[in-house]
Amino acid sequence: MKKYGLTVAQYQAAQEYLRSDETILFDEGFVHYASSLFCPPRPKHSLSEEDIQTYLNVVPLPDYCIFTRSPVEICKRRMGDREKGRPGQYTHLSEDEFDRYLKRAERCRRLLKSVLEDSSVDVVEFDTDTTLEETASKARKFVSLKTDRV
Repeated sequence: MKKYGLTVAQYQAAQEYLRSDETILFDEGFVHYASSLFCPPRPKHSLSEEDIQTYLNVVPLPDYCIFTRSPVEICKRRMGDREKGRPGQYTHLSEDEFDRYLKRAERCRRLLKSVLEDSSVDVVEFDTDTTLEETASKARKFVSLKTDRV
C-alpha cells in the first residue's frame, strides 16, 4: 500500500501544480498497480475481468498506457539472471508457485490491456524479447512522439 499511497500523492500533486498542457509520465501508475493488487505471489482468489474492470472504474485513467510483453520463460530467466536473483517477494516461492505467479501476471496484463482498449485510453505494447536497450529505445520514441520531448 505504501507504493500505492505514493502514486496517489504524486497524482494529486500533478493535478494541483501542473498546467493542463504539461505531461507527466508515471512508471507503474494506477493501471500497472493492478498487477500488485490482483497478482500477489500466493493468491487467495481467482482473477476476474470483472474485478479488473471495477478497479479501473475507480482510479484515474491515463491518456496513454504502455505495456510490455515478454514470454513467461523470458521473464523467469531474466529474474533468475539478476545479480541478487529474484526480487524478495518471490524468493520463498517454489518453482511451480513461481511459474503459476508468472502465468497469472501475464493473464492480468492481458486483461488490463483488453479492458483499457475498450476505453478511451490509447494503449501501446512493446515486445521485450529483444534487448532491454531496444525496448527502452522504443518506449522513448513513443513518449517523444506523444509529448514532443524525450
